[in-house]
Parts: sequence; C-alpha cells; structure tokens
Amino acid sequence: MTHCAALYEVLYVSTLAPLHPPTVVAEIAARARHVNAELDVTGQPILDGQRFCQQLEGPQKAVLKRNEHMAK
Repeated sequence: MTHCAALYEVLYVSTLAPLHPPTVVAEIAARARHVNAELDVTGQPILDGQRFCQQLEGPQKAVLKRNEHMAK
C-alpha cells in the first residue's frame, strides 16, 4: 500500500493589468504551465477578458509556494 499526500487547493481571481494587451495572456499561460509543472501543481486558468480565475491543486507546500509567486 502506498501513502498518498493530501490534495491541497487554492482558488484565486486576479485582474489583468490595464496596460497589458490581451495578447499577453498566452505568455502568462505558458509561463504558468512551466512553473506549475516544476512545482507538481495542477490548475487551468480561465480568462474572461480582464479577470483570471484558477484553482490550483497539489501538495500543500507547493501550492502555497505557487500562490506566493503569483501574489508578487
């Protein structure tokens, strides 16, 4: 029997900075996929044109580290 770490989840919403064009979204998503993979975190950002919403999940330490990175 293997031990499975508990899944930790964070839901966040952020707003695209007014000076950034919508074309920057693809760059943000690509960077997010790379960093999420490095931290063993999963999540899919959803954009409505101005706001992002994403539920991050994975090991608690990794999710909190990812959340801190996004807050900068």
